[in-house]
Amino acid sequence: MGDAVWLFFGLPQWFFWNLVDPFGVGPLSIVPFVGILCLIAGVILGVRKRARFLWQYGLPVLASHAFVAVAGFLRGALEASQVQIVVLSFMVVMLGWSLLLVYKAKGARIAALLLAVFSLSYAAYASFVSVMSFTDNWM
Repeated sequence: MGDAVWLFFGLPQWFFWNLVDPFGVGPLSIVPFVGILCLIAGVILGVRKRARFLWQYGLPVLASHAFVAVAGFLRGALEASQVQIVVLSFMVVMLGWSLLLVYKAKGARIAALLLAVFSLSYAAYASFVSVMSFTDNWM
């Protein structure tokens, strides 16, 4: 249980630290950095358009947190081949969810698209952390 709580609360800290040090852990750090920039731009555009439905982009972020918490509960319980299927399924669901939200966003599609990029980058980062937890193989 302690691993799940640690990962749940550590995920946003690790993700947003990339704003301070964009290339701190190598070239893959650009994924969270771009996501954070899209979050900032999407929120600004959403506020300017007064698009209240954009709060729904918080739900994929919560799903990413839930995924990381499950990975914390199942730390070291899965093999690499099983983890690939789980993570790929999660990313496909997140992609579909984000595209559905962009499709439903009439009047503020650019803001919705920017927030979708943020949601997907957050999900990708959560997947990266989850793979390490599921296999108990940390970098």
